[in-house]
Amino acid sequence: MLRYYDNQQMLDGSITRVQKARKLVEAIGEYRTKAAARKLAEEQLEPVNDSRTTPQSVMSLQKLVEVCYLPSIERQKRVSTFHGYRNLWKSYLKPHGAVALRDFTTMDGERILTDIAETHDLSKTTLQHIKAFMSGVFRYAKRQGLIRFQNPMFDTVLPSARAAADTYAYSFEEVTQMLKVLPEPAATIVAAAAYTGARKGELRGFRWEDYDGKQLRISQSYWRSHRQEPKTRKSRAPVPVIKQLAERLNLHRGTLAMGSYSRALQESLSTSMRLQWT
Repeated sequence: MLRYYDNQQMLDGSITRVQKARKLVEAIGEYRTKAAARKLAEEQLEPVNDSRTTPQSVMSLQKLVEVCYLPSIERQKRVSTFHGYRNLWKSYLKPHGAVALRDFTTMDGERILTDIAETHDLSKTTLQHIKAFMSGVFRYAKRQGLIRFQNPMFDTVLPSARAAADTYAYSFEEVTQMLKVLPEPAATIVAAAAYTGARKGELRGFRWEDYDGKQLRISQSYWRSHRQEPKTRKSRAPVPVIKQLAERLNLHRGTLAMGSYSRALQESLSTSMRLQWT
């Protein structure tokens, strides 16, 4: 029987030293001698005695993610980024969250990725996102002084998975056919999406003051009801407006005020964009 003291995180978050006991092994075979049992005990106690661990490293992965990491992401990142991270955690990683930080190894990380790949039909790209999320969690833990060892996700290898499907790009002729059958303002919305290459959220953020007759400046983006800055610096660059789009925009500028156009755009977006994505 191995008896030792270890740190334990209480329900209120405090760290307390408690005595623990566990049965190592049956005293048979190679473990019949005290020397063999002592060696096994030293191996078992290595995470407890390792100077690279901290009292807070007994925190579970789940508690770190839900109490510390995700709230930090919510404060610092775009709301769409936060929701994406939270969905990755809830959908794939939370069932693996009971392990203590100090006990998490590269082997654990690789096993979790393999389990997820075998349970869900995910592309390699999604698995890369999951690995990146986990790596970010341990980088955060290291910055906060919760662990002192190397990020265990660094050396993990992704399991085999299907390649991500290619995104279909409509030709100019196909877009022209769409515009012939769509009513307004859906047709103009599809034209703006097709001829500018704007993301859906950026399309929802278009304003009349961002259009000078020759180009569109992307100054804002929307994710659900949340207004955001454009995703990247390049996204802010003015977008040239070709003749086919300019004619439609100029027609609407003369008939719809900015506010009513924005409302019409948002109401028609989900229906008209479905044609572009199916």
